[in-house]
Amino acid sequence: MGLFVKSYIDNRYDSLSSATMIIFTIFCSIVTGAIVVYSSYISILILFLIPIVYWSYKEPLRAVSLMVLIVPFAETEFLRERVVDIPGAKPLIIIAVYALIVFILSENKKVPMPKNSRVFVLIFIGIFTLSIFRSLPNLHEIQKFSVLELSLSGYLLSHYLKPLVFFMPFILVIKCIKGQKDIDLLTDAISISLSLISLCLIYLFFMKSNFYTEFRGISTIYAEFFGMHRNQIASYFIVGFPLLVYKYHISKSWLSIVLLLLNIFAIAILFSRTGYAALFLFIAAYLFIIKNNKLISLAIIIFVVSMFSFNSIVSDRLLTGLDSNGINANEVSSGRIDNIWKPLVLEFIDSPEKLIFGEGRYAIASSDAMKRNIILNVFNVHNMYLELIFDIGLIGFFLIVPRIFSFFWTLFKNKTSSLFNHQAELRGMLLISIMTFLLAGMSGSCFFPRLSNFLFWIVLGMTVSVANLTTSVSLKEEL
Repeated sequence: MGLFVKSYIDNRYDSLSSATMIIFTIFCSIVTGAIVVYSSYISILILFLIPIVYWSYKEPLRAVSLMVLIVPFAETEFLRERVVDIPGAKPLIIIAVYALIVFILSENKKVPMPKNSRVFVLIFIGIFTLSIFRSLPNLHEIQKFSVLELSLSGYLLSHYLKPLVFFMPFILVIKCIKGQKDIDLLTDAISISLSLISLCLIYLFFMKSNFYTEFRGISTIYAEFFGMHRNQIASYFIVGFPLLVYKYHISKSWLSIVLLLLNIFAIAILFSRTGYAALFLFIAAYLFIIKNNKLISLAIIIFVVSMFSFNSIVSDRLLTGLDSNGINANEVSSGRIDNIWKPLVLEFIDSPEKLIFGEGRYAIASSDAMKRNIILNVFNVHNMYLELIFDIGLIGFFLIVPRIFSFFWTLFKNKTSSLFNHQAELRGMLLISIMTFLLAGMSGSCFFPRLSNFLFWIVLGMTVSVANLTTSVSLKEEL
């Protein structure tokens, strides 16, 4: 009787879902016909929306994977404009809201969040909220670095609610990953996303930059297309490249090898030394952690060496600050040590209150060093650890950073189980991904959510999920 009732409810739910989707399709078709006269752009987006909704309306992770695909291109001229005249109504934000709605309405059973993850989410959102509201008195200084006029509501929408949207997938990934199928969905999305970035970079390098232009000119071309600095673009490779290698371990196909080589070439012509350092760090970590596959390591090393020697611009960029006299640390850091970090560190050390509690979000903009023109006129500290201390103080720093390292450590010491395929490789690539991001943060990036570190929150959510699920399965297997 119970099975009959369950079957009846499921059939009614499927019928209701089908009817809803038919009504939705008819509604979208009518709206498209009405709007096409006024905006062909919006009409095209609506037409794309229909198959997307059909594919993902029962699966929150599919909606998240759509975000992964378009995040690197969110600031291109195709996706940065608002769909309708409503603040924040850009394609990426609309998909994020859609993902949240699908998550809330989904009938699928959610995975309970581990206690340490719940605590981290509450602490992180609380501290981030505090830092934003503490920065409100400094809005005039922050405005100097904004192209658009910043009203109070505009600032809160762009610099508070929008980052929380980028943080949301961390929670959704933890709640929705149940096994290998979900891991495959996200790693496929990351692989496709990185490959699309690579193809765009290669096209711009060969077709738009005259090939041998000085690297700053090429970087400007990249920035105009992506709406991001080369180091921000490199952040996607820093986090995502290890998962490309994981896809190779899963499939062992020629396609996966071609995608690996394509991405390495794209990193080479990106001219981001942070990206170069992360790639070399990946190779070293891969040789140490994945001990049973040296062939792919050798192939990657040979290809990397050839890529960094084929063009003098690439090799010169790689060796900046290195000469016969040794290493010029300030030049290697592009002037950050003497012209950003030292003056700010000295300022905060001289003020214990600033050092302990921070000065609120974007503290660099309102710092005495900035007001007195002691440091470079930049909005970014170019060191995510120092930026975190300047913004939220040592108290906030020690509430957030150790917890991120605890996720890393939990996965590292975890036992294997039968839940995931190639678990040693999956665990190793997740560890390397987080490790390279954390080390690359010494010369850039940011802990607080934004476009360029979006993949980090996806991967961190995957790390928590894999550690949590393998622990549960291992305990059951032992029993």
